[in-house]
Amino acid sequence: SLDELNQLSKGKMVKIEDFIQSQVMLKSGNELVATGQLFKVD
Repeated sequence: SLDELNQLSKGKMVKIEDFIQSQVMLKSGNELVATGQLFKVD
């Protein structure tokens, strides 16, 4: 979940939440740590 990601990452999280598919980028400073995609399931 996003809360778990927030707890694991001490960097800044930039979330782009558009449409059904969301892209999540975890950044530490200016360095990209990880990228992932979230899918909303109804």
